[in-house]
Amino acid sequence: MVALGRTVTTDKAQVRQVARRRARLVADLPGQTGDIGQVGQQPQPAFPVLGVKCSAGHLGRLGLLETSRDSERMSDASYATIATFGRDLTREAVSRRGLHEFIVPGVRQHGGVVSGHWMMDREAQESVAVVTFTSRDAAEAFRRDVANNAENQAAAGVELRQIRLVEVEASFLNP
Repeated sequence: MVALGRTVTTDKAQVRQVARRRARLVADLPGQTGDIGQVGQQPQPAFPVLGVKCSAGHLGRLGLLETSRDSERMSDASYATIATFGRDLTREAVSRRGLHEFIVPGVRQHGGVVSGHWMMDREAQESVAVVTFTSRDAAEAFRRDVANNAENQAAAGVELRQIRLVEVEASFLNP
């Protein structure tokens, strides 16, 4: 059995052809093997459906491992910002109201936004915001906007400590 995009086939000729092609691609990676085993037998590698021994990262970069973008519940996110804010817990009600009434609706309207998640670490007195985007340009524009918004952040009882731009390698959405 082998996955061909969203289709799964058990046709031995197709399985053999795909396994050989994938084995050739993977065999060029340092420390990897292209052991495809015998058709009709249960393969023993790390990814039995693919029939090759390779890490998920290598397979994803080669486009050989189906990721959330290939599934029914895919995410269009390719970049994200991760922002860490110091929180004044004595002003928690103000900052929470600002988050729900201004920040979330404003971020939602920003161009290229796919999703946003805000988390609170009370022990560290920090909030972490992860916002995903359809493009690097959209993520960079958002990062600049957040970095230049210190005055409004202070009024809401938060202080930007760091904001990073990162690539989204994989994601999933449960049904």
